[in-house]
Amino acid sequence: MRRSVFTSRLVALLSILTAIGPAAVRAASPEIRGTWLTTTSSDDWSTANLQNTMNSLKQTGFNTVYVEAWKQGYTNYTSASLSAFTGSPSLNPTVGGRNFLNETRTAAANAGLIHGAWFEYGLMAEYSSPSNPLAVKCRDATWTVGTTSGTGWLLEDSAGNYTNSSNNFVWMNPLVPEVRSLIKGIVVDAINQFDLQVVQFDDHLAWPVQFGFDDYTKAVYKQETNRNLPTNYLDSNFRTWRQGKTQALFEEIAAAAKAAKPSVIVSLSPSTASFSSSNYCADWTKWLGSTDEVLPQVYRSSYGSFATDWAAQITASGTYRPELAAGLRLLGTGSATPWVDLEQQLDRTRADTALGHSIWYSEGVTVSGTVNPSNYNTQLKAYYNVPTNGPAANPHFTSVRWSGTGGTGGNGTWSVLATTWKDRSTIWVQDALGIFDGPGGTVTMSGTVGVGGGLDFRTTGYTVSGGTMAMRGHTRAANAITVASGVTATIASTLTGSTGLTKSGTGVLALAGTGTGLSGGVAITAGMLTVGTGGTAGTLAVSNTITIAAGGTLGFNRSDAYGGAFANAISGSGAIRLLSGSLGLSGSQSFTGATIVSAGTLTASAAALQGTSSIAVDGGVLSAAGYNSSAPLTVAASGSATISGTGLSLAAVTNNGSGGRGVNFTAATGTITLAGLSGTGSTRFGSHAAIAGGVSAGTVTAVGGLTATITGGAVTAGSLTSETVSGGTLGIAGSAAITRFSGGSATLAGPATIGTMASGSVTLSGSTATITTLSGGRVSLGGTALTVSGGTFAGTLSGSTGSLRKTGPGVLVLSSSSSLSAPTTVLGGVLRLDDAAALAASRITTLAGGTLTIAPRLAATIGGLAPNAGGLIDVRDGSITVVSGLSAADLVTAIVAGRADGSWTGTSGISSSVAAADVTSSIPRAVGWVDNGDGSVMASYAAPGDTNVDQLVDVLDAGNFLTLGKFDTALPASWFEGDFNYDNLVDVLDAADFFGTGLYDTGVYNGGAGGIASVPEPTVPVSIILVIAAHAAIAARRRSK
Repeated sequence: MRRSVFTSRLVALLSILTAIGPAAVRAASPEIRGTWLTTTSSDDWSTANLQNTMNSLKQTGFNTVYVEAWKQGYTNYTSASLSAFTGSPSLNPTVGGRNFLNETRTAAANAGLIHGAWFEYGLMAEYSSPSNPLAVKCRDATWTVGTTSGTGWLLEDSAGNYTNSSNNFVWMNPLVPEVRSLIKGIVVDAINQFDLQVVQFDDHLAWPVQFGFDDYTKAVYKQETNRNLPTNYLDSNFRTWRQGKTQALFEEIAAAAKAAKPSVIVSLSPSTASFSSSNYCADWTKWLGSTDEVLPQVYRSSYGSFATDWAAQITASGTYRPELAAGLRLLGTGSATPWVDLEQQLDRTRADTALGHSIWYSEGVTVSGTVNPSNYNTQLKAYYNVPTNGPAANPHFTSVRWSGTGGTGGNGTWSVLATTWKDRSTIWVQDALGIFDGPGGTVTMSGTVGVGGGLDFRTTGYTVSGGTMAMRGHTRAANAITVASGVTATIASTLTGSTGLTKSGTGVLALAGTGTGLSGGVAITAGMLTVGTGGTAGTLAVSNTITIAAGGTLGFNRSDAYGGAFANAISGSGAIRLLSGSLGLSGSQSFTGATIVSAGTLTASAAALQGTSSIAVDGGVLSAAGYNSSAPLTVAASGSATISGTGLSLAAVTNNGSGGRGVNFTAATGTITLAGLSGTGSTRFGSHAAIAGGVSAGTVTAVGGLTATITGGAVTAGSLTSETVSGGTLGIAGSAAITRFSGGSATLAGPATIGTMASGSVTLSGSTATITTLSGGRVSLGGTALTVSGGTFAGTLSGSTGSLRKTGPGVLVLSSSSSLSAPTTVLGGVLRLDDAAALAASRITTLAGGTLTIAPRLAATIGGLAPNAGGLIDVRDGSITVVSGLSAADLVTAIVAGRADGSWTGTSGISSSVAAADVTSSIPRAVGWVDNGDGSVMASYAAPGDTNVDQLVDVLDAGNFLTLGKFDTALPASWFEGDFNYDNLVDVLDAADFFGTGLYDTGVYNGGAGGIASVPEPTVPVSIILVIAAHAAIAARRRSK
């Protein structure tokens, strides 16, 4: 794989020189003297200047040009591999769809330069428009890894983003076999077509360190390592694993290139070693065995910083140092590198016996450009010691510059014979390229002037008015009007011609004259072409078909209604934009780019917008009828949109309209379906709405029913069906069916059904409501009968009307205090109180099949109790205090029912499951009770003898047993008075129960439980205790007989 790159370059140079003949032969050094030819080089890149660019490079002393071949997801040549991969043309529409490598091959050969293809974007593609074929293909592709399947061949960060916050680029996943085959395929396509001498990748053949959390990567990592993906993208093992994958891809590319052409030079121009390894998971120091030359981008404007970083690259390259060259910065963001610094950098690389250098970028070293004010052509020519006589300029290049009244640019008259041009001619040459640079001005056209070589506006402020501009190029492309970036030019003259017009360049061309005499179609390859300049002038012929390439825009900028509906056929993947006026867009349009309303009113039919990829209302108004589209709709703060039709289905809507603006569907009927809705604006529906992506912000009003998940915003609807409500404020007039309520605030005025309520606030005012699982939040009953099946509820219940109904076999746990005073009914399952005040104001009725219980050792309070309604109340080892409404007699009746035969296993009444377990183990326990008066009672787990239910059997209980005067009197008695077997008497049997527990004076028998606080009383005489003991013995003998 490895060989001497010096030999390769000598062979490459000799082959060029041999091909162009002996006249061009001169001594050639194997040293790389390269530069990059980029799409940024607007002058060098142009067709007119291309040969001059190559000649200028040769004359300056350069021997290699790295031509941009792969950018934004497109190739600057025809690539069958890319077309097959995306199903779309491969040529880059942003540069006019030129087969640029074909042009540069010839130009480079003519100049005697080594011709290299620079695959700048590597694994990167632009995502500024969702119509980018490569990005869309990789985003939507399906895959299977082992038993795991999914969608998407793009890398994602941990938040699931394809792009980062600073750009609109996406990264293809180098793990995907199809992606690896694509990258190899576009390289081999270029080598086979153009017999390339060099193929070069740069720092974008990489894996950005923050990416790699997509499902595809997770599946492969799991399959290869049997471990889950780390959560930290800086994890050293994860980074090393990714570095191995990028290395393997580069080795595959290098092998494929060598297989296609063994003599091809495999070149790499990465970031500096430490940055590349740490930030791009591309440790190129380990790739050196597969490459012929490496030119790390040591782009520094000062020599001091360059020297430090260059030394680090030498150290990093180790034994592969002979393959090391330097990437030097001449032009960049801001000013150029000072010549004194650049010269020292050149000296240093030579002193370090580097393979050579390449300078960023061509427009800083050629003489054809005007962009760089610090062109170093003269200095570099002297540095390289190149003879001043070089190849002649291309004689076929013809252009003239506008000179106005004699200077450069400015005002003047343009006619057939006016001497207002310079360079090649002082009068207008019809087939020449007319260049407008220098200060802008008003160019007054006199009579009819033919234009056959196109116009090029390089500075802003030019207006061509008057007369007739006859477009006489033999093709539409020949009638090209190019407007440079940041430049606005206006043509207010009458336009005629039969072969149409091409608008190129990224600037703005405004047509403010009459264009009805121009036929043959209009093509916008880049930038914006506007009809009008804000007034009432500016037309195109109805017969003009308009093709807008990606990156191009058709603008409308008149203050009136454009003379009626605009029915011209519009196609292509570019955008249309309304800047002012009232435009009616009609006809069946096929353009697939964006639709933008910046001001004015755009009225459009469904057919007119059927192909648009997106609609953005930045300002003004959109009025769309019958609009069914997969294009997302975005409305900014100053915009509004009115959509009409029946049963419409729309893609995602982003609505940020403010001040009464927003999105209005009130004139639409049937169910309106949206793929998603976001933004802070107001969205109104006159009928039913279904929002697949849910509601997260803004205001949504639906007269009819709404189907949507709700995570935020203010929602008003006639009825609601929702999988999830987790935020926002809701007002629902009719029925509501919510699967999970986990946040937000809702007022539900009709029948409501909630599957799970986890948090948030719900106010009920309908007749009935059901919550299957209640686990959190706040619920207010406004006269509603609320039915709950189960759950552990740590929220709050409130309301004085309506009711709470526990149904079903599950368990409902109330674990926080509540102010609910409406009644509670347990119809089935278990209602457990885990907070002492969970239902402190609610009267509870437990019906057959239902159980009321409490948490272990809890002293609970409830507002009221119906203990004899057929259900069971289990006090466990705690107590329940009833605030009011329950008599002692009813209480004892319930306790007797729960006691059953003394085993405390009754199925109704009041019992204790803990007491039942104790009795099974021959530990005497029961349910004690206390009458607090006024209908307030308490039932508690207790031991016989504990008269005051304070979890102690002591002298106070002995005193109550005898001194309250009920012992052996046959008078009615209570538990407090010593009736421990609920026969309404205190006798020897109760005395036996008193001492049969063995608890007397032994301390607390139910540690930690609540009870009635004991009040110190005088010590009971020993004689009394002996009397109780004697009676207890008599009772024991009776029971034993």
